[in-house]
Amino acid sequence: MKYYAYRRIPDNIESEEEKVRLINYAKSSNTELLKDDITLCPISYSLFKQNTLLNNTIDKLSPGDILIIDSLESLGNSSSAILQRLHEIKKRRVELHLDKQIFILKPADDVYKILDSLFKIDHQHKLSKEKKVIATLEKSKKLRGRKKAKRIKSIFDKHKNIIMRQDALGVTKKGIIKNIEVGDAQALSKYIKRIKAENIEKEKLAKIEKEQDEAYFSQGMNFMKTIGSTPNKNK
Repeated sequence: MKYYAYRRIPDNIESEEEKVRLINYAKSSNTELLKDDITLCPISYSLFKQNTLLNNTIDKLSPGDILIIDSLESLGNSSSAILQRLHEIKKRRVELHLDKQIFILKPADDVYKILDSLFKIDHQHKLSKEKKVIATLEKSKKLRGRKKAKRIKSIFDKHKNIIMRQDALGVTKKGIIKNIEVGDAQALSKYIKRIKAENIEKEKLAKIEKEQDEAYFSQGMNFMKTIGSTPNKNK
């Protein structure tokens, strides 16, 4: 059995000094924590770098090991990311200590099983959402009679913002053509109609994704907060 620690720290804290502090703190609790097994992550790091350091720490874990973190928030910036990493930690049969919340998650605990079930629900939710988005996209393409090939660029594309803004202001097609000095009114009319149809489809997809996310996460977030503040009953 080995102890590992993962910490997000402010930039003004010296890494080596913080490692010594954590080692001494662990000794006071009869825990042997080695300097090489402590991962410190400055909060100014990019999200990509933070995720890389955290994932590297999880990859080191073996059955029977103990990972010490501040709280569940250390495992990600969303409930979905947190559930994903909890699933990885549980698969490795590792004990998770949330020292700021004075709570321990053991692989065989019912709470851990519930969290793992939430991960599986979340995973299925994502797959279902992806299928619905793909189906909606395919349907919209068929309704517009478009092929799967890339859309051919229009002579109006580089003036798109000006065209749509002036159209919204009520400028006539001939007036817009005069302003941008390209194309003719008939072609412009078809272009504006197509852009409006595409915008409607984007809004529909965004609405579908938002409704699905709100329905799922309104249930998950409250549960995660409750788990994160539960007193430790394993000590």
